[in-house]
Parts: sequence; C-alpha cells; structure tokens
Amino acid sequence: MTLRREDLDGGIAVLTIDRPEARNALSPETRSEIAASFEAMAADDAVRAVVLTGAGEHFCAGGDVKTMGSREPSAMEDRVAVMVRVAELLITFPKPLVAAVRGHAAGAGASIACLADVVVAADSAKFTVSFLNIGLVPDWGLTHTLQRRVGPAAGPGPPPPGRGGPDRRRPAVSPSPASGSTRTRRTVSGSPTCARRTAR
Repeated sequence: MTLRREDLDGGIAVLTIDRPEARNALSPETRSEIAASFEAMAADDAVRAVVLTGAGEHFCAGGDVKTMGSREPSAMEDRVAVMVRVAELLITFPKPLVAAVRGHAAGAGASIACLADVVVAADSAKFTVSFLNIGLVPDWGLTHTLQRRVGPAAGPGPPPPGRGGPDRRRPAVSPSPASGSTRTRRTVSGSPTCARRTAR
C-alpha cells in the first residue's frame, strides 16, 4: 500500500501519500489507490471532510518516471485514463477537500493540490511546474485550476517553470514586459513556444 488513511474525530479523514523515499511521487499503484479511496469516501456518510497530504518532508514530487513503464500508445493511454479518473474524482468530490502541503509539490503534485477546495501551505512548501521547460503541456487540469487558485493575474497559461518558495503567491506572469523582471522574461522566452501556446 502506498496510501494511508486515518479517520479523526468529527468525520475528518486524513489521506497520506506514503512514499517518502520517493518524495511521494505517484506510481501507478498510488494513482489507483487514490481513485479507490476517493470513490469510497464520496459514498461514506461518516466522512465529512478530507485532508490530502504527503508522508515525511514533501507533499508530492509528481509522477514517478521510474514506474511509467512502456511507451507503447496503448500503455500510455491507460496511464492517462487513470490520471483523468483521479482528477475527475478530486475536482468533483462532494465533500470539502484540503491539500496540506509542505516541501515539494512538483508537476502532478502541484496539479493535485490545485484540485483541492483549499490549499494550506507550510513555510517549506515549494510549488514547481516544469512542464513547459521540456515542451509538455501541464496535465491533471492545471491549465484550468491554476488560474482559479491564484487569480487572473497569473496570465492565460501556467506560470514560468521553476516558480516556487516565497514567490508562489505573486503573479506568475507580469502584466507588461516593462514591469516584469529580467529573470521572468528570460524564463518565459526560454521555454518551448509550442507548449506555452497549447497551454493557453
């Protein structure tokens, strides 16, 4: 098992991604367990709210590339189908869902946090979205949920890759080139344009 559930008083269920040795990266087993857990909790009247967190020092380091396996189209389609199912379960979950984040929330980890109703971030929390750096479009619905989480000041697409730490609440894209920092402009211009265009 890569997921732990603890039921607290008042109908609060704490769901912990329990792979601290891998910074709680999502394996196929973890994704399937998350789906099964949220299906069960949605139907359980004793559960009134859910807290999703990670074991150890980090929330979730995203997808575990070591467990992604075959690159055959059918295998990739199966992985995407599970990912879509988990995202749908989280965003349509009928009870309050809180993401308790400390340490790294990278890639899919940041995306999962944005699917929650409330994100509680510790001082150590660091949100990192690096999809665009390697020419990929953010998954898990992040192009939709991120703007709802941080507001329209973040711009029409995801934030420049690598943003995190103390800057995570600031607008990810400056309102105008003149007012943006040189670092932000270089980060945006240096990422693959096809991915950024698709994300928009």
